[in-house]
Amino acid sequence: MTLRILQTRERGTTVIQIVGHLVGDGVSELEGVCQTVRPPFVVDLKDLRRVDIKAIEVLNRLADAGATLAMSPRISLYSFASKLGGYFAIRDEISPVRD
Repeated sequence: MTLRILQTRERGTTVIQIVGHLVGDGVSELEGVCQTVRPPFVVDLKDLRRVDIKAIEVLNRLADAGATLAMSPRISLYSFASKLGGYFAIRDEISPVRD
């Protein structure tokens, strides 16, 4: 699965939806999209399937800067942040993926 970044507007708020794998160059793509959006905005992670460490760092920075991260109940950036290195798949729980 690849990455899709979709941008919509809902009730005056920009929503950036992440679909698929947020890894590698896709993280820079997300940063670029977010730099063009005026607050407030939401980063919808409900269809996120895989992240790398850089993605976790960027998502944490976006949240610190005021973006709302919309996640399904099974996803937690705190869970992501406790991992070191590699890629992580998002299924019913967070687990390392060996590629």
